[in-house]
Amino acid sequence: MKAGIKPEDVAGTLKLHQSNPSGVCRKCYQGLANDKVPPGVLKQLSLKYPNLKIEVTSEINESIKVTGRLNLMIKNGKYID
Repeated sequence: MKAGIKPEDVAGTLKLHQSNPSGVCRKCYQGLANDKVPPGVLKQLSLKYPNLKIEVTSEINESIKVTGRLNLMIKNGKYID
């Protein structure tokens, strides 16, 4: 809280575009659909800033097999839309 802003006061949309064409790795989005596993970094970030919508998109390369999720939207530790 160095800037004097409480995490719950951070609101808006954070747009992350990641360059891995195989998608967001499973460990990063772990826990969003299953509360029984440890949370990945995206869920941790989303829980820390519950009023922040996080949109993640991925680079696309048709020659690379997709093994993760290419796009996702989360808020307060849960998928939205």
